[in-house]
Amino acid sequence: MQEIKALFLLIAILGILDLTFALFYLPVKEVSSPSDLQSLEETQKVHFSGQVVSQKIYSTYSLLYLSNNLTLSHDSKINYRGKNISGLGKVDIYNKKTTIVVSEIKTE
Repeated sequence: MQEIKALFLLIAILGILDLTFALFYLPVKEVSSPSDLQSLEETQKVHFSGQVVSQKIYSTYSLLYLSNNLTLSHDSKINYRGKNISGLGKVDIYNKKTTIVVSEIKTE
């Protein structure tokens, strides 16, 4: 009986490690619209691009709204309005709203 408990514990630990590995090492996905984000996991790495049509700057971050209706959260106060940008980020879901938290951004 003790061996069965140890076996189930080992299987559970391996399952948790497998899920953790899968979440941290998911491949980067290309997104071009909000509908592309619906099938992705939270914290999934994504590549985005588009033109910034509006921007809201707050005390510690800014929200960028792209022409393809993607919403980006960026920890910089640099004004990107009217510029074409691309970069990398992670999917974030907060209050049923899906945004991309930017980790790297480039202007084109």
